[in-house]
Amino acid sequence: MYNISRLEDLLEDARSMLSDHTVRLKQQPDSFFHKALVKSTKDRVEEITTLLIQEKERRGQEIIELRLIGQKAHFGSLPVTIFSELTEYFEEMLVQAGRFIRYGYNNKKAIKETRQQLNIKLSQLSSGSTRLFFTIESHPDMYGHSLTEDCLYKTFDLLQIERSDEITDRVSHYGKGGVKNMNRFLKSLLNADLEAEINWFAPNDKQLFWEGNKERLYQLQNTLEGMAQAEPEEKPFYGTIVTESIKGNGRFEIELWSGGLISGSVPTSAMSQLLNLHVGESCKGTVYELISENRMIGEIKKSYQLKTIEPADPPSETFTKQYSLF
Repeated sequence: MYNISRLEDLLEDARSMLSDHTVRLKQQPDSFFHKALVKSTKDRVEEITTLLIQEKERRGQEIIELRLIGQKAHFGSLPVTIFSELTEYFEEMLVQAGRFIRYGYNNKKAIKETRQQLNIKLSQLSSGSTRLFFTIESHPDMYGHSLTEDCLYKTFDLLQIERSDEITDRVSHYGKGGVKNMNRFLKSLLNADLEAEINWFAPNDKQLFWEGNKERLYQLQNTLEGMAQAEPEEKPFYGTIVTESIKGNGRFEIELWSGGLISGSVPTSAMSQLLNLHVGESCKGTVYELISENRMIGEIKKSYQLKTIEPADPPSETFTKQYSLF
């Protein structure tokens, strides 16, 4: 059995090497040496990807424990109205975040497909306060990505915020629907006079744990309540790829022909477009620009998410001055 975290690191390194070798081959298209390097590195990428997919398929599903603590959650019992409300918001939080991670701001109606893919189920109810165990299916895609893993990592990232100035960036990676239902989930806990703990043994062999005591619940719910997100605006770009990564959120960085850099996250639906290109290549495409406001501290931040990207011919000087919305 291979270590999933180690395989992910190896795959990221191999993809980076492949990108470098591909650029050199384009500069020297008749070089047998560079042709051999590209082929062997491609084989290495395919080999590691296959191993990563096999390991994640062997794992099969993720198990999340939600422990509810308080007067109304003694000895494994819970009023049915509280139970139904909390489980509904908990599931919807993950489904909405998963839809955003997979499709981004595009295809807002893909909730049904995301719900079917995650297939969240309550598998066990135990006493000792009240402990709910959820299973979430974890089918890796052709790149070894698991939507379930990405969704859970980002959920803990948002729950574990310590400072209000950290929240703007993390909210932009979780999506408006996910944030809205996380806020509802936290508010339901407070209204029921309950505290909560969430526990997950992740595929990277680490335990992720969140403790939601009364003070923490109130602080986080207040912070989420103070966030405002404008509807995203589509903006075209023309430039050269500086960075591409499939790890975590997926990341891109483009050096604009008109000057400056843009960088941001890549939804799963746009990943194949990005991976058809390599660092150093000319490109054009569209990003979503999101403006988030943290009204508690008066902070406004812009973030970008890739919508489309494709190859482009190198620009003329006139072109670079004429085309830029950044």
